[in-house]
Amino acid sequence: VAILNNSLINVAIPKLTNVFGSTTDRIQWVLTGYMLASGVIIPISGYMGDRIGYKKFFIISLGVFTAGTL
Repeated sequence: VAILNNSLINVAIPKLTNVFGSTTDRIQWVLTGYMLASGVIIPISGYMGDRIGYKKFFIISLGVFTAGTL
């Protein structure tokens, strides 16, 4: 799924460049930031799932996401 997401972002780079009036080099940082965030979150998610249980971790994560969205 991570490869698919990165491919989708690569396809969107020209559109992002036009919409935000930026350069391709600056928009490439979107992809870099996404990959860095994934590289940090994925191992932490696995560790926390093992530590407190996957169902409980999912519910907590969903609650944090919902609260952040509100």
